[in-house]
Amino acid sequence: MSGRDSSGKRDSSGPVVPWIVGLLDEVRKQGGECLHLKVGTPPRVRMADGLKPMQGARIAKKDSEAAVAKLLNPSQFDRLESSNVLEGSLANDVLGRLRFRIFRQRGSYEILLWPVSAQSPTFSSLKLPLALGCLELLRSGIVLVAAPAGHGKSSTIAAMVDFLNRRQSYHILCVEDPIEYVHGSARSLIDQIEVGRDVPSQAKGLCDAMRMDVDVVVTEAPEDGESVESLLRLAEAGHRVIVSTAAPNLAAAIDGFVERAASSKTAFRERFARQLRLLLVQFLVPRLDGNGQVLVADLYQREAWLERMIVEPESAEKWQYSHEKRDSTIDEQLIRLARMDTIRWSDALYYADDRTQVERAMLLA
Repeated sequence: MSGRDSSGKRDSSGPVVPWIVGLLDEVRKQGGECLHLKVGTPPRVRMADGLKPMQGARIAKKDSEAAVAKLLNPSQFDRLESSNVLEGSLANDVLGRLRFRIFRQRGSYEILLWPVSAQSPTFSSLKLPLALGCLELLRSGIVLVAAPAGHGKSSTIAAMVDFLNRRQSYHILCVEDPIEYVHGSARSLIDQIEVGRDVPSQAKGLCDAMRMDVDVVVTEAPEDGESVESLLRLAEAGHRVIVSTAAPNLAAAIDGFVERAASSKTAFRERFARQLRLLLVQFLVPRLDGNGQVLVADLYQREAWLERMIVEPESAEKWQYSHEKRDSTIDEQLIRLARMDTIRWSDALYYADDRTQVERAMLLA
């Protein structure tokens, strides 16, 4: 890779190349989610309804390499050259705050850049369920946020941290990879530990949390059995644990969390059932008019049927309980939004738990 000058030194002088600054400005103006920079193609931006080309010349390999060399600090640059892939975040006055992923493909580096708001999202700005306000009443246990990749888990968890930060006097520890939203301490004291920079692994960060006088521990999907076990032990010790998992529905969220456990799955399910307090399932569905996305979410609180579903995953009653005891299920929200022409019926079908219910509603529309 040619991110170094003829003397072999890394060239990181000066600001980030202006063409990236201009592209990011345009992404933000358009409300885009992610900027794709691939050698040999024009820039592309991820919008609510798909990946769109942007105005601009095809990206040359030398320009991509120069951008990588200036985006990364020396330690990050060396890690990228060693492993050919790197995720992280950065913030400066020129670029604003970004999350990035750089990886090697066909001999060159491809760059993905996600602009991140300088302001933490709130329950109101994300239009999250009002019932999430019960979060401040919890004294211990696990709060699980489930959604497919790219459907706002990080933003929702950041809003939870912001909510607690403004209403409670807690010590909140966030173990992140990478840090996306930066939280200032309001009523709470907030520490944000980044995996790879501040601690070698998620498991080490969660293990250390046991000795840091914390009230709330926040992290993303656990990487391994050690991390899962640490999260459960933290909850059992009386801490509040907020964690995300990549899953499309309630059952997959529970199973995905349990399957990472290194211990007996049966025993782990019983312990997990006792500690789970809230489970939020959410999607970001493209709007019919092309103006962004609409959040569809369902909040499950601790109830007997949910505990039975966790402990007895093969129970035939699990979906009967989960659908009949809800005030507003995801399917009902999808049907209502499709009837209002807010989303497409095809998207309602795609995200539905029970496609038959949505198909019946579509025939009557």
